[in-house]
Amino acid sequence: MPRLPWMKVSRIGCSAVSALLLGACALERYDAQPISAAQGEQQFMARAPQDAGVRAFLGANGVDVRAWPLPRWRLQELTLLAFYYHPDLDLARAYWHSVRAGALAAPSAGVTAIKPQLEHHSRRNDNGERLSPWTLGIAFDYAFTGTAKREAQFAYMQAQARSAQWDVAQAAWRVRSTLRERALSYYAATQRIALWQRERQSRGALLQQLEKRLKAGAASQVEVSNARSTLAEADGRLAQAHSEAAVARASLAQATGVSASKLGPVVLDLAQFNALPSAQQLSLAALQRSALWHRADIQQALSVYEEEDILLKFEISKQYPDFAVSPGFSWDQEDNVWQLGWNIGLPLPKANTAAIARARGQRTLQAQRLRALQAKVIGDLEQAQVNYAGALQAIERAQRSLAERQGQLQRMEKQLAAGYADRLDVILAQAELAFAQRQRGEAVIAAQSALGALEDVVRRPLSGAAMPQVPLRNPREQDRGNLQTSNGK
Repeated sequence: MPRLPWMKVSRIGCSAVSALLLGACALERYDAQPISAAQGEQQFMARAPQDAGVRAFLGANGVDVRAWPLPRWRLQELTLLAFYYHPDLDLARAYWHSVRAGALAAPSAGVTAIKPQLEHHSRRNDNGERLSPWTLGIAFDYAFTGTAKREAQFAYMQAQARSAQWDVAQAAWRVRSTLRERALSYYAATQRIALWQRERQSRGALLQQLEKRLKAGAASQVEVSNARSTLAEADGRLAQAHSEAAVARASLAQATGVSASKLGPVVLDLAQFNALPSAQQLSLAALQRSALWHRADIQQALSVYEEEDILLKFEISKQYPDFAVSPGFSWDQEDNVWQLGWNIGLPLPKANTAAIARARGQRTLQAQRLRALQAKVIGDLEQAQVNYAGALQAIERAQRSLAERQGQLQRMEKQLAAGYADRLDVILAQAELAFAQRQRGEAVIAAQSALGALEDVVRRPLSGAAMPQVPLRNPREQDRGNLQTSNGK
């Protein structure tokens, strides 16, 4: 009876085991990441502007953080705080990473399967002798994909990743735009508080003078009643402004990604809302060029068009066949057996016609979407610029009215000192001045809102500091010294 050649068995067995171990080394492993509502609440409530990570992030973006916590927070620092914490950016980054991970795993030709074989069986020959019961073998599948097809598939995934990256830039602008809007709402509420306090003082002084005149018989009850009504209105408007400021402060905290209780101690410096660029500084041609060339949604639309164009190439490449070979070796009954198999898929000439036509149509559709978006941007820009120019003109009218009231008050004060006017005339002039100041304040706030709408069309700040760069990687989860950023250009 022939003996089993254990040396050959051992060599083949070791080869099979080695191949399995090498394959196992490349296997992905499951990593558990449990999540719960309580955990999310705890993490959110732990967020604070005074966090050491916030300080490092602000310092890396040019903010002077030698005095920490910051004594005052401007819109620029609040924007960076939002870029550090805001969940919308976390979501956009996560989506980009998921698409990018697929793009990094580029398709290629190569070994697609390893097939070790080990069999035991019981056989005897015609003389009744028992044959070797072992069969050992190993085989490989090696797939060949056409170069054009692989390149098109890889380019398509790369285009998807670029499109997803523009999602991060778009999310960043939405965060910044919302933050500016809510910061302006808070600034407007605080300005209304100051203006209504001033107007209430002048109306209170007017009521006192009329009550004195009523006692002296120099004023009517109707005049006093009207003065009381205007004072009550001022009290109501002042209380409303305080309420609006509290709501706007909470909304501003939400826009930064932290709780209102953590933003409460922060001192805000929103003086930049006092300044407005002139209409001459905002050239329509320059704004239009900036919007049509650099807006993130336009760049994303270009990336999507590139996706559709590459997808068309990929569908066309499917007309060409793929093939695979399957070499292998086995030891069977003391015999060395080699094998070489191959297969080839021959697509039918018209099998992919519908997919090609659909891809071609999607490419045309995306081109039209891009043109429609650009046309909308041009129309929105022209309208926003007209609205902003009108808001600046309203400020000029309010400023002229304010200057007239200031001149009138000065004249009344001089006449009072010379004995040609009484105290009531001065108080009436003060009340009219307070009303003019409030009108100008409202005009400035309206102009800032119009400027914000113009910025939303261009998708970049038009006054104050430039748009900070948004990190493509979550700044709370990476090395502070290695920030990868996307500026939307």
